[in-house]
Amino acid sequence: VSSASGLEETVESLARQHMSLEKAMTKSKRNLSDIKQDRPPGEGVVGIFDSDEDDEDFFDAMDNSQIPDSNNIKPLTNTPIVEPTVTQLVKSTLSTRTTSKKRRLRIPDRPNDKANLWNIMKNCIGKELSKIPMPVNFNEPISFLQRLTEDMEYGDLLTKASECSTVEESLTYLSAIAVSSYATTSCRTSKPFNPLLGETFEYDRADDFGWRSFAEQVSHHPPVSALHVQHDNWICYQSFSMTSKFRGKYLQVFPIGTTHFVVKSTGHHYTWNKVCTTVHNIIVGKLWVDQSGEIVVKEHKTGASARVKFHPYSYFSRETPRRVTGGVFSPDGSPKYELQGTWDNSMSCAEVLSSDGDNWDTAEQLTRWVKNAPLENSDKVYHFTSMACTLNELRREWRY
Repeated sequence: VSSASGLEETVESLARQHMSLEKAMTKSKRNLSDIKQDRPPGEGVVGIFDSDEDDEDFFDAMDNSQIPDSNNIKPLTNTPIVEPTVTQLVKSTLSTRTTSKKRRLRIPDRPNDKANLWNIMKNCIGKELSKIPMPVNFNEPISFLQRLTEDMEYGDLLTKASECSTVEESLTYLSAIAVSSYATTSCRTSKPFNPLLGETFEYDRADDFGWRSFAEQVSHHPPVSALHVQHDNWICYQSFSMTSKFRGKYLQVFPIGTTHFVVKSTGHHYTWNKVCTTVHNIIVGKLWVDQSGEIVVKEHKTGASARVKFHPYSYFSRETPRRVTGGVFSPDGSPKYELQGTWDNSMSCAEVLSSDGDNWDTAEQLTRWVKNAPLENSDKVYHFTSMACTLNELRREWRY
């Protein structure tokens, strides 16, 4: 009896070893297919024998198409299994981050759920916006940390500013990117989700844009967000908070915080502020957004500065809606460039040849910034830009 029992245990052990070998060879065959299909190296290789339950499971025999050629199989004892090191896996993953990889261009369409905003906010007149409970119907599918990262959509302007020969010329590009951060607010009236305290968001576009960013929610009451962006030529960082008041017909948001920009090669340090945002037609009509106030961009090493004024919309005015005007001034206060444009479309500058008070004789206008074309049927995807659609993207080679 004991001899029969020992024989059964030996047969069962051999069966398990045979099953493990078959599974290993089948898995290797699949991994080879993954490599041919340009899948991330190592995905699905590590952890083949991680589960203890696999040793107790028996499967039906494989058909002939799945059984590997026995002539090409070396003895298991002569084929040690070498798993890739962590460093090899990291290098392999990073090597796949090339510009040839396509990023997604759209997100799922917005659900057609309608709700009356006035029924929710009529009892909140005079209250702080951060203390008003809002249903998710009025949110867009990103957090405020991601919304803050969208300020870098036209980050190439910062690179151009870092390569300018004069501080005054750099200020023309920095004025343009300060204005460009409001470009999408003309049509995006949804609210981002509030981040949790300590929540972070990392956005790596070093492969195509040349920069990577890291945002964190550093305070909950009052809510404060911080953003740091790193480039080979420059560093940009900012902290953002706000106060807001609901006035019944409109909602005003007053930003608190400063954006810093430092050029590594020269040490020039620039700062600028944000302007007031007003959301109109809270009670009745279609929501629309306007900006008002003045952005001051200053270089602290030389004292040169730029001023950009956002003209509030007036029903009785014949001026171009959403107009911005301003100028770049040398350290002694003399005008060097004239600035003009609209905060939702484009901005240009012109060198000042001569000036007499507020009368400036300028050269030809030079374009500094033009808004990217919107996506097709962008109203169905929250009016997201192509960059906003990638903020929640999780590409296959980034998954663990």
